[in-house]
Amino acid sequence: MMDRHNISDFIIAMYILTRILPAELHQCEALFEDAMARINNQISYIKLKAFKNIDAEIASKVDQTISLSLDKLMQTIGKWNRCEIPPKSSISFDNMSDYMVCIKECYLTTSILMAINEYLDGMSTIKSDKSYFEKKIDNLTKVINYLSSSNVLETLYKRLEKKIDEELHKAMNNQTTYDEFEDMQINYLAELEKSNHEIEYIFQVASNDIEENIKYLLKNPEENIKQFNRNIGIEEDYRDNKK
Repeated sequence: MMDRHNISDFIIAMYILTRILPAELHQCEALFEDAMARINNQISYIKLKAFKNIDAEIASKVDQTISLSLDKLMQTIGKWNRCEIPPKSSISFDNMSDYMVCIKECYLTTSILMAINEYLDGMSTIKSDKSYFEKKIDNLTKVINYLSSSNVLETLYKRLEKKIDEELHKAMNNQTTYDEFEDMQINYLAELEKSNHEIEYIFQVASNDIEENIKYLLKNPEENIKQFNRNIGIEEDYRDNKK
């Protein structure tokens, strides 16, 4: 027979597996769809604005560079990812790692898209400076193409994992002891609620870290590429392989 602590651990683990992780994946998928929709809307708006305020050549360049680069990025991500969502009929503790892979990959992709969307939002305020607008387009396509390397994606994924592990370690060190609760049912409910909030927070911290690094690179790809690579743990500049 399991003792009180083991029963509580089992209930919390099952709750995480059957409720929190699927919900977290669903939430991330919704964020991804929203980010993708906003990017597509931004591109359409920027293209129209460029056509009206600059010229047709620049408007065409938005399609030929930004849109095509994004398509390439999403194709690369599709080939790179390893997400396989387990069917509900085969739920077991072994499936936790499957859900975690899917959630991590989803948050990685969504973080990249959110950084790109913020960059596009800044571009939409540009009025009629053709050379500056072209520079913004070139910077964005350089970054998107760089991120389209499976090696870069893998390194970013590892950084995301590292951040998640760091936050998990902090959360485990701050766990409330069972002795602080007199009623066993209250103990379960408190721990379940705490687990839910902690997991949401952990993924948010890790995804924000990725997003901030992408935004840093977007500010000036030529100047910031080396520091970006150091930040995420890349020793080789993969632009050299894209001749």
